Amino acid sequence: MVPLMNYSKETYTVTKHERIAQLVAITTDNLEFHEVDNLDDSERSDGGFGSTGKN
Repeated sequence: MVPLMNYSKETYTVTKHERIAQLVAITTDNLEFHEVDNLDDSERSDGGFGSTGKN
């Protein structure tokens, strides 16, 4: 899924198979990951990653 924002005043329709995103890979240094058993609850935790709560 790719979130899109139209900053134009004109309507734009995305069509099937249209390329709408690109990947930019960057190098990062000194990252540390810590494995946890659970994550703290938050207002955004219901519905999964990126969920708006709308069906």
